[in-house]
Amino acid sequence: MPSLQEKHSVAFEQLLWRWHFWAGLLCLPVIITLAASGGLYLFKSEYQQWHDQGLLKNPETQSIKQHTVSLEHTLNQLLAQKPGARFKKLQISQANNPVVQFELHEDEQRKLYWMNRHNGELLKEAVKGQQLMLWLKKLHGELHAGKIGSYIVELAAQWCIVLILCGLWLSYLRQRKRSPNAQAAFWHLFWPPRTRSGYWPRHWHQILGSWFAFAILLLLVSGLPWTQLWGSGFKALQKLAGWNSPGQEWHITLQSKDQQTVIDNSLWQLDSQEEQVNPLQSQTPAKANSIGLTEVLQKVSQEDWAYPITIQPPNNPKGVWSVRAMHSDRRLRKTVHIDRWNGEELMRIEFQHYHPVKQLASYGISMHEGALFGRLNQLLGALTALGLIALSLFGLVSWWKRRPQTNSARSEKPFSMSPGFVLGLLALMLFLPLFGASLIIVCLLDKALIAIQKPKPEAELTSDQVP
Repeated sequence: MPSLQEKHSVAFEQLLWRWHFWAGLLCLPVIITLAASGGLYLFKSEYQQWHDQGLLKNPETQSIKQHTVSLEHTLNQLLAQKPGARFKKLQISQANNPVVQFELHEDEQRKLYWMNRHNGELLKEAVKGQQLMLWLKKLHGELHAGKIGSYIVELAAQWCIVLILCGLWLSYLRQRKRSPNAQAAFWHLFWPPRTRSGYWPRHWHQILGSWFAFAILLLLVSGLPWTQLWGSGFKALQKLAGWNSPGQEWHITLQSKDQQTVIDNSLWQLDSQEEQVNPLQSQTPAKANSIGLTEVLQKVSQEDWAYPITIQPPNNPKGVWSVRAMHSDRRLRKTVHIDRWNGEELMRIEFQHYHPVKQLASYGISMHEGALFGRLNQLLGALTALGLIALSLFGLVSWWKRRPQTNSARSEKPFSMSPGFVLGLLALMLFLPLFGASLIIVCLLDKALIAIQKPKPEAELTSDQVP
C-alpha cells in the first residue's frame, strides 16, 4: 500500500501534467506562429538578393563594375519627381548589387524606392512595412497587434521555456519508473521504449522534446532581450550596474560644428527639429558647404564593411551623417557618425566598445537570427523551428486522443513539493516575471474552478422528512 508521501507525490505529478497540457494548448497558436515566421525570417538575406535580382530586366548583364550614375544624382533625380519628400535613409544590400534602396518621408508615411545604380532607373516603389520580411518581422515580434501583441509573444515564449523544462522533468520521472537505473532513464528520454501502439503521438512528442530542448531553450532565452517587460528590465539592470553602452548608436545627439558661411539647401536636406542634448562637436575648422552623399560613400569605400549598409543624412543644420553596418552578426556591426560640414569622424561604435554583458547578449541575438556561425547556424535555426512546430502538433494530437470525454468535477487532492522544487520555481518566476504573474493567476483560477465544480454534500434528512 503506498504511503501518504507517495500519494502526495503522485498527486503533484498529475497536477503538473494537467498544467503542462493546458498551458501547451493555450500557447500552441502563438508558438507555431513564432516558429514559422522566425524560420522564414532566417533567410532574409537570400530573399533580399532574389528580390533585387528580380527587379532587373537583364540581371546576368548587370554588374557594379559597369558605369554607374552617382547615387547623389540619382537621389536628387528621385526627389525632383517627389515634391515635398524628404530623404531618410539609403540602404546598400551588397557591394556588387546594382539595386539600391532609398527611403523617403512622403505624404505622412515612409516609402521605399528601389533604384538601378547604372542608369538611375526607378525599379519599384512601396510603402514601408508592406515587404514580406518586414511583415514577418512584425508578426514574429508583436503579432501585428502593437504593444499588446508584444506582451502576448513574451508571455507565450516564457511559458514555452517552462513547458520545455517541465516536460523534460516529467518525462524523466516517467522513464525512471520504467528503467532499471537513472542512466537508462536518461537515454530513454531520447528514444523511449514503445508501450502501447495507440500512444505514438505522445511517443514522438517526447522524442522531439528531448532532441530539440536545448536548441529551443537557446532560441527562446536569446530572444528575451527584445521583449517588452524582460527587455526593459534587462536595460534597467545594465544601467543600474554601470554596464553602459557607448550610446549614440540610435538616439543621436551628436552635432556638427557650426557652419560659418553658406548653408547647403540641397534636396536631401531634412527639416526635422528634434531636440538634441549633450552635443559632441567637431574640433576642426568647418568648410563652407556641407558634404554630400558622394563624399560619404567615398569615406565608406576606404574600409571594409559588413553589408547591408545604411546611410542616414543629417536631421538639421547641426546634424551628422550616420553610416551603419547592419549585418545580422552583431560582431560585424559598426556605426560611424560624420560631421556634415567638414567630413570629420565624430564617433565610431563597434562590437568591442560594448560591455561584456551586452556582448554576450549580442552573441545570443546573432545566434537567434542564424548569423553567429554562418550557414550552419541558419540551417540549425530552421531545423529547430520545424522541430518546435512538429513538437507542438504531436502534443496537440496527444492531448486530443487522451482528452476527457466527460465534464466530471475534479477534486483537489493534497500534494507535496520538495524544498528544492519550490526554490527552483521561485527563481524561475523571478527570472521570467510574466510567467510568474500568470502562474499566480492560473493557480487562483484553478482553485476557483475546483471549488465551483466540487459536488455539494447531500443534506441530512430529518425524522419528519423520512418517508
